[in-house]
Amino acid sequence: TLGLLFGIWLTWLAFRGTDWPAIYRIVQNSSLIWLAASALFFGGAHVVRAYRWSILLKQTIPPVGFGKILSSVMIGALAQTSLPLKAGLFFRSVAFARITGLSVSKIYGSATLDRVPELMILGVFVIFAMVSLPTVDTYVIQPDVFGTEEPIEFPGAMMQSVVVLITGAVTIRLGLLIGLYLRRDLFVGAITGIVKRVHAASSARIEIILNQFADALDVLKSRVAIVQCMVWTLVFWLMFMGGHAAVFQALGFEWDWRAPLFSVLLTAVSMGLPGAPGFVGGWHLAVVMALVITSPGLDGSEMKAAGILTHVIAVGVAAAMGVISLVTQPVGVTDLATDADIVAEK
Repeated sequence: TLGLLFGIWLTWLAFRGTDWPAIYRIVQNSSLIWLAASALFFGGAHVVRAYRWSILLKQTIPPVGFGKILSSVMIGALAQTSLPLKAGLFFRSVAFARITGLSVSKIYGSATLDRVPELMILGVFVIFAMVSLPTVDTYVIQPDVFGTEEPIEFPGAMMQSVVVLITGAVTIRLGLLIGLYLRRDLFVGAITGIVKRVHAASSARIEIILNQFADALDVLKSRVAIVQCMVWTLVFWLMFMGGHAAVFQALGFEWDWRAPLFSVLLTAVSMGLPGAPGFVGGWHLAVVMALVITSPGLDGSEMKAAGILTHVIAVGVAAAMGVISLVTQPVGVTDLATDADIVAEK
């Protein structure tokens, strides 16, 4: 409930004072060719994500057709964009288990591990963003961006602090991963001990999840698999940046080369926060702030048009591919809900 309320507030903030006729004119004059290119970039990124997961799966389960892997990834993406909870990885695992007949517990650790390369490469991009951050004393958000009476000003050092915080958050998560990999028993015991003091009923379930994830970490013993995952993760993030850049190009305005980088970084952060289903509000705010930082010459309507189009295309492509996967695979919404309930009760 709190996450939904936070998402509603972000939506109000993102669209406050919006000049909808101006946005309609901007979108109407956009290039369909570049918008189609954006859809191909976003869709291709999901295919790359599925291929990267297939590399991890090969280390732990018998060979499975790529179509089944891609369908499971897209069903998870559909759940991620349509449900209020961040349940994409869970439903990806449930869908894959239903399609292949394998157990969810065997799959979930690998699905969770699949996000680790994304974090690592994202951390590299964060550092690059920090180095390439435009050097300005003060950032100015013009009144037409958020419907304020006066411009909003904040010091350039504040943005550097935000980037440092993001870097710190990524570093902490990677540190926890390394701790789990190197000292499994100590790490699992410490975490479950803390959880038991806060909520004893959840400690057993947390211990199972941590051990499943630790089992999946055996993949890291394969150097070839690690290198392949890192390379394909780099391609994955570059394709997401290509999706944002194609929208900026479609709108025909002058944008800084760093705009897609910051747009992807901030939307990635926003997707990890509590919010409304489909990342509404948070995504738009992230794109607008990325353009405020990198392309301050744009007006508020141009920035919001970019946020709306990147969101519609990215989420629309994921949802469409997810629906197609549900139709083409022997799994339905009822099946997923039933399996999810069974897993949740265990």
